[in-house]
Amino acid sequence: MRRANRRSFLTAFVRLLACLPFVNSRLLAAETFPALRQPAAEKGIRFGFAVDPAKLNDDAAYRQLVARQASIVAPENALKWQTVHPEPELYNFAPADAIAGFAKAHEQRMRGHTFCWHRSLPDWVHQTVTPKNAEAVLTAHISTVASHYRGLISAWDVVNEAIQLEDGQPDGLRNSFWYQMLGPRYLDIAFKAAHKADPDALLCYNDYGLEKDTHYGESKRTAARAQAARHSDTRFGHSVTSACRRHIWSGPFPLYSCSA
Repeated sequence: MRRANRRSFLTAFVRLLACLPFVNSRLLAAETFPALRQPAAEKGIRFGFAVDPAKLNDDAAYRQLVARQASIVAPENALKWQTVHPEPELYNFAPADAIAGFAKAHEQRMRGHTFCWHRSLPDWVHQTVTPKNAEAVLTAHISTVASHYRGLISAWDVVNEAIQLEDGQPDGLRNSFWYQMLGPRYLDIAFKAAHKADPDALLCYNDYGLEKDTHYGESKRTAARAQAARHSDTRFGHSVTSACRRHIWSGPFPLYSCSA
């Protein structure tokens, strides 16, 4: 699909999703309500939800809605550093494992989100990571988490929201924690570590606002595509794509659509 046509479809689809707060969640889960994943699939797009494992366990309507409507799920917070790696020697895989089990049971894909983000870092990272040990800490985290989910996750958002044009950094990169520790090479470190740990997974640079037909949107798309191209490495057999993400809140449900 041509990029412009895909962006147009996504824009229209997002407008449809914006109406969902006015639709009862039990109706969305009902067999008589068309599954939204179907029109998305016709355009080559997977539609789903950023999910909370506690709600999957405790809320029957939520669980039924996700099972019927989604072709892909992504952890809302369960794979962010603060949750999955709260202490230097402690990994908490239980929440994300629950999502992986749900996805497998309902023949859905699972997307891993995320290794590098400027938010949701636990205090120990800020307190103990320095420019000297940052590469080792980042690599160990990615290797451990990606290896745990190898074969269960089809795509990883390796780097998330690294573009911030207003920061004035080279290539439009955000002046984030990992940028401050390692400079722009942190992206290369992250993608190589992810590929080594899970060579069959699609590796993505993930961001929002890439669909906008504005000067800012075009500038951000250009920067994102440049990063994806720069960190695709034929020497190591991996390629990187830029992923356009939509987050829309429908009552208590964060909706998630993805087009890689």
